[in-house]
Amino acid sequence: MGERIYNLVGDGGSATLSEFQEASFDEEDALQELIARNPELLAGEQMNPEDPPRWILISREAGIADQADGAARWSLDHALIDQRAVPTLVETKRGDNRELRRTIVGQMLDYAAHASKYWSAAELREQFEQHEDADVRLSDLLDQEDPDQEEFWKLVETNLNARNLRLLFVADRIPDELATVVEFLNEQMPRIEVLAVEIKQFRGDSGLILVPRVIGRVSAPAQRRSASRLRLSRERFLDSFPTSSGRDAAQQLLRTAEASGARIDFGDSSASIRMHSELWPYRQPVTVAWLHPQPDRTGWNRVQNFTFGWAAGHYAIDVHSPLKRRLDQWSDEFAEDAYSDVVQSSDLRAWSVSHQDAAENIEAINTRLARVLKDIASL
Repeated sequence: MGERIYNLVGDGGSATLSEFQEASFDEEDALQELIARNPELLAGEQMNPEDPPRWILISREAGIADQADGAARWSLDHALIDQRAVPTLVETKRGDNRELRRTIVGQMLDYAAHASKYWSAAELREQFEQHEDADVRLSDLLDQEDPDQEEFWKLVETNLNARNLRLLFVADRIPDELATVVEFLNEQMPRIEVLAVEIKQFRGDSGLILVPRVIGRVSAPAQRRSASRLRLSRERFLDSFPTSSGRDAAQQLLRTAEASGARIDFGDSSASIRMHSELWPYRQPVTVAWLHPQPDRTGWNRVQNFTFGWAAGHYAIDVHSPLKRRLDQWSDEFAEDAYSDVVQSSDLRAWSVSHQDAAENIEAINTRLARVLKDIASL
């Protein structure tokens, strides 16, 4: 027997229970149509409570080619994009579909590998703009009355090139075998988020209830939050700056990082900018900047204000590695600046810049940041 949920109708002694019993979807197309019309069913708040992803639908049955300028070889159930311009690939099955256990993982990895290589932001934009209310959907997604559409689709292209993707397996019942594989992939793939979403439906005399549950969300030890300290959200991070100049400088640095395909991690009192490189011998991306909202407050290894550089003594990396040479060069770019101060730490090769000085020199700093992130990603 499946699960049941109950709705209590009325108050006090006159209240009555309305029973809803779990029921499978009769057709996969019914579940696919629900997601297409209501992508909020994918439960972004469970994926990232601090910054829940929200989506626009690009298309159903999105074609994926296996060669440049080739015809579509595969058809993806849903192509979505979230408010951070991250492409999201969705495959939907019924829980009793044998493919959910046997072939869907390999199928999805095929889709991801070829979509990131052969999709373009221009093609996705063209598909999206076929919706009559495309402008309204994008405005709602970005929570802006007149969003910069060119900037958004440019960021989509950057994420495709950097293979920053999200893969979602959706079903009304997720088998344990799939959940185990999803957790493994999510741990081992630094730039691709892999999750399963179980959407159960419960039917009763008074209607239908849908209950989504995200499966496979795994936080690496370095990302796990302390039980007593809450990680900042992007909004709280920016609101923590005491001056508008510091806040604007941080905002520009975050935008430059995102446009370069970097990862931004928010801690309990600061944010760090990280970029993946195949030459970095660790699961976590290499950190190139630490941003502290509170002036002169010292953080990990004495970083403060805006600190630029890398943890040269904290990680073991081949001294002949081109990545090490580039990171040393990145740090050295700040050595001759009159406005930067060396960070006195044996583990870091880095320089700190006050919020005000960063604001006054933001164009030069942004140019350096974009260049080093691009170089790291290419190594």
